[in-house]
Amino acid sequence: MASRLSGVCRKIIQKGSGTLGEREAYIGNNPQALIGFQLNKQVVFNQVYTAKTIVTSHNNRRIITINIPKSSVFHLKKQPKNATHFQLIGALSLVSKYKYSPNKKTYHPMSLKQNALGISKNTEPLLCKIEHTNLQIQLQTPVTTQLQSNVSITVWLGIQYLKLEGLEYYTYKSHKAMQCIGLL
Repeated sequence: MASRLSGVCRKIIQKGSGTLGEREAYIGNNPQALIGFQLNKQVVFNQVYTAKTIVTSHNNRRIITINIPKSSVFHLKKQPKNATHFQLIGALSLVSKYKYSPNKKTYHPMSLKQNALGISKNTEPLLCKIEHTNLQIQLQTPVTTQLQSNVSITVWLGIQYLKLEGLEYYTYKSHKAMQCIGLL
């Protein structure tokens, strides 16, 4: 994953301002380079789950909501044979703009206190065989102050399949997928 992400970062830096080799790194300059990025390239998210998602932000980007108007068995692809439930995982991360420091010959975040922070939240286990409407995952940014304008929020959505045995849920490890679905 690191080499794939490095390739994305290279595309983002190429769109930055500054002289060649010392450009800023700001994902807001090229959001399409990151949107659709798969955390697990072996299990592609939109080949496992195809429901429409809507990402909205509220309260000056402090609260992010992932809405799924309708989710049914037709949106569940590559479902394990004995899976009874699925669970959606919403996540966000804060990423500051990075500036190049010629003295240190390295990049450093412009908003150190609002960089490399994240949060995730799971839905309750959802029964595979029925339709679900108006699913929402609400995420609050993990900072107490207003977000700086040079900080981007990456929004991620993932899925995992579960099997209910008795009162316990067991996760299928090989059917987990997550991708970047938005950048705010």
